[in-house]
Amino acid sequence: MGRPSGRAWARLCAESICMLKHLKVLQLKSCWLLEKLPEDLGQLECLEELFISECIFLREIPKSMCKMKHLKYLCLPYCILVEKLPEEFGCLESLQVLDIECTGISHLPQSIFSLKGLSISGSRWLIESFGFATVIQKSRYVASCNI
Repeated sequence: MGRPSGRAWARLCAESICMLKHLKVLQLKSCWLLEKLPEDLGQLECLEELFISECIFLREIPKSMCKMKHLKYLCLPYCILVEKLPEEFGCLESLQVLDIECTGISHLPQSIFSLKGLSISGSRWLIESFGFATVIQKSRYVASCNI
């Protein structure tokens, strides 16, 4: 029995992360073989910061993530194939920052508007398309807004 292939290894690592029940910060950067996050990611109930950047083949965020009651920061920059957030996203009551810059996300779940004090960063046209009255321009192409 040899070493698992790159994709199998990425899947195995992703699944084993969920065993780290007291993990507070998780950073996944440029994991090009990662196509999906484990369905039971929500078991990381102590997680406060989740940074997933440049995972260009990642397609979706699991619904179970909405069980993370302590999650404050969710950053998904350059996860270009992620097209939507779970409908239950409003359950993330502690969420303060959502970075969706250079993702495929074109609309937000309605439940997100119940999250008071949330700052959303993304492309300027995307933030404006969500219809927010107050858009803070960070640069020519990047903007943020507050709920």
